[in-house]
Amino acid sequence: MLVFSLSTNSGSAGTVLGAPVFVVHLMDSHGVALAKRFASTGSPAADDPIWGTLPSGDRYLPSAASVLRCRPLSTTPIGSSTVVVAEVLDIVLGTDRGEPLVYHNREFHSLTDRSRLS
Repeated sequence: MLVFSLSTNSGSAGTVLGAPVFVVHLMDSHGVALAKRFASTGSPAADDPIWGTLPSGDRYLPSAASVLRCRPLSTTPIGSSTVVVAEVLDIVLGTDRGEPLVYHNREFHSLTDRSRLS
């Protein structure tokens, strides 16, 4: 099960909310440059060599730390966002592992032992 929120003001929200299946990419510190490409308006073109194809035929980013192929179960509009509950159909794990990547206050951060609060 995966639960997340989409801003209905974003360009990708309509695509994700209308799809019968979608792919979620979990990035690590090795993928920060790629994450930055997707954090801004526009995404790489379909013929960009960064894309691969899953056995299901869905496009994905092979350099992601993990890839979740999902099917939406429900959506709930809340203000200017929509909460999505999805079933995870497939998981693809990357081979090269960096530190977990977090986007906070419009900046990327990696979680290390130094980020421990207690």
